[in-house]
Amino acid sequence: MRHPGMLLREMVLDAELAEWLAQVISEQRQRHRLEKFGLRPMRKLLLIGPPGTGKTMTAAALAGELWLPLFTIQLDGLISRFLGETAAKLRLVFQGLAQQRGVYFFDEFDAL
Repeated sequence: MRHPGMLLREMVLDAELAEWLAQVISEQRQRHRLEKFGLRPMRKLLLIGPPGTGKTMTAAALAGELWLPLFTIQLDGLISRFLGETAAKLRLVFQGLAQQRGVYFFDEFDAL
């Protein structure tokens, strides 16, 4: 866990992507207002691309903008040759998600 100091304005982003990420941040900042109307803010994002395209940096900037801790979960470290062991590790991660608000970045997703 870390508290990144990065912000979106420090990144070079395509205009459409910058607008979309700003919308995600706005929804999160106003989540209590949305919930009054029975709406929920966007909570899950899928960042795809080859290494070096800014997925980790984007997660850090979202955490920085929302003043939330960034948790990086290395999926290749969770995967075991024993299915029960992998399931137990994943269960611990998802229990943590339910207890601590933050930006959870699942890295090395291709390990699955």
